[in-house]
Amino acid sequence: MKQFALVLVLVLALSSGAMAAQTRECKAGDDDTFTITVPEGWNVQDIENGCAVVKADNSEFISVAYYRTSLRPVPFAEQLASKLKAKPEFHKRDEDYADFDVVLDGQKINVSVTNSSDDDEVQVTMQKGDSDTLDEIFDSLEF
Repeated sequence: MKQFALVLVLVLALSSGAMAAQTRECKAGDDDTFTITVPEGWNVQDIENGCAVVKADNSEFISVAYYRTSLRPVPFAEQLASKLKAKPEFHKRDEDYADFDVVLDGQKINVSVTNSSDDDEVQVTMQKGDSDTLDEIFDSLEF
């Protein structure tokens, strides 16, 4: 009985540790990487030039990617919307930032394009959902 109790304690300890938030390194282009925190109940998927963090039930996600380009954020955002075959509903457009919504497969996705610290690169963030957890994931980004 004591061995069973010990095994149960070890299993619970290991499983609770496995479910805690984890920091994940993502590849952003050929040489750059960034880290992002993946909370319990979420999965990370590698995407071109970044990664996506998806809630286990697929109800929410956030993706972050970096693209080398000579375009400023608004023209890049317009080009991206065209590639997505979506009509963007812009919320904000200025020289360094574009924010818009698109509907893809019947689901509203928010897209933001900003200049990164590198002049010839933009950061593209796509998000489905609007929760504190998504904000915390975004805030966890570190280069």
